[in-house]
Amino acid sequence: MIRGRMGKLPWAACITLIAVAVVAAVARTGSAADAQAPGPVAVQVDPPLQPGFAPDAPDYAVRCDPGKSVALTFDASGSTRVSVNGGPARSGHSTAHVRLAAGRALGFAIDSGPDAGDYHVRCLPKDFPDYRVNPYGQPQAGWYVVSPDHFGAGIPDYTIVFDSHGAPVWWMRDPKGAPMNASLLPHSIIAWYTYTGGPFGVDSEVGYGAHTLDGKLTHTYKAHGGPTDLHELQVLPNRHAMVIRYKVRRKRVDLSRYPQGSSDARVVDGQAQEVDRRGKLVWSWNTKDHLALSEVDRWLPFGDPVQLRDGRWVRDIAHMNTIDPHGRRLLISVRYADAVYEIDRSSKRVLWKLGGTPTRESLRFVGDPLGGSSFGGQHDARLSDDGTLLSVFDNRSHRKGPPRAVLYRIDPTHRTATLLESITDPSIKESDCCGGARRLPGGDWVIAWGHHSLVTEADSTGNRVLALRFPDRTSYRAVPVLPGGLDSARLRAGMDAMAH
Repeated sequence: MIRGRMGKLPWAACITLIAVAVVAAVARTGSAADAQAPGPVAVQVDPPLQPGFAPDAPDYAVRCDPGKSVALTFDASGSTRVSVNGGPARSGHSTAHVRLAAGRALGFAIDSGPDAGDYHVRCLPKDFPDYRVNPYGQPQAGWYVVSPDHFGAGIPDYTIVFDSHGAPVWWMRDPKGAPMNASLLPHSIIAWYTYTGGPFGVDSEVGYGAHTLDGKLTHTYKAHGGPTDLHELQVLPNRHAMVIRYKVRRKRVDLSRYPQGSSDARVVDGQAQEVDRRGKLVWSWNTKDHLALSEVDRWLPFGDPVQLRDGRWVRDIAHMNTIDPHGRRLLISVRYADAVYEIDRSSKRVLWKLGGTPTRESLRFVGDPLGGSSFGGQHDARLSDDGTLLSVFDNRSHRKGPPRAVLYRIDPTHRTATLLESITDPSIKESDCCGGARRLPGGDWVIAWGHHSLVTEADSTGNRVLALRFPDRTSYRAVPVLPGGLDSARLRAGMDAMAH
């Protein structure tokens, strides 16, 4: 028998009462815990977030309406609380209204639950390019550096850094012209060419401006002896730069058998230059000394004369568009030769050539169904550090087949280039100019599809991972940056500095 407050009760009755009490206590405890458990948060923002809210995406943009606040509405479940711009944390339903000027940002924090984290929302300028983002998978790139412009109009526009979720985290407007061929340099320096018009560099006043993340111009890279071309900037470990100059040839050329040609035509050749920090010429290589006119014969009927700033009319007969240095060698792409060339820097000798009119330096295509007709006005040719893998954006200009990103294994000993990958996009049927393709270490490709508005990250079979589209603009190239190559906090701090 159990005595005390229960008095005298049979054992069975006592055990029943205790069990009921325990169950009740557990029930009460469980209900309290459930009421206090953190839960998800429904987030609504007006104007809408770009991209839509997701807990793994920390950065967003909104197209602010002048004179109107950004309205944020949160429905936090359980014990989860939300704060805006460091203000009081609130649970349940809450709203906030924040006025933002262009370039300014607000922040909100979710303290617990599956959506816990700090989030950043920045106001886009009124003239910021229209863009669309479609995710399809998990990107391997951490960032995309692009410079969409109005199809070569030379109108002031923006260089933009998008994250892998499709949020523009950093941008800067060039007031002097259209930023073109933007890239990331060491120490988080972002550089681009200020484009003011023309199919190649004709303006001696412009070059590649290198900017810190807070918008300060630290250096301008220019070619020696004439206008800097828009197609390439490579900064070397010694801080010298590789750039292109389109140099007027002193001796006239007989182009009378081509449309708009004459027997004494003035032409420009492609000159690759290495210049030091002061702009002094250290090394150069000119297509005039190494390419015969027969190697560019296919393109000469298509070329229109171009007027230089000094009034002279010239024909571009080479159109160099890539320099890719690797050790004591470098790769050069010549669009109008439909070919890429590996050059020995010491002797300036062509070590091998791929594509175009066959010469004694030519490699043989292996396994490429389109190799018999060579490239078609290619862009953005890159070699791996060991010189064995070659990637090219093959525009297929005036050729059969759609534009493609291609990867070859180069064997200089056996004089072969074996096709390993060929990536196309079903929506892109042709590409008259521009474009680029960069292969990531994990096997994905980041491709700017020529003069089209589309940039994609695609896997090794061509399936889209992410698509970024600019409805009324095109980006000459899209440069991927691997995760860790840029820091989100530094990008935001740079934007904050420019907005103040």
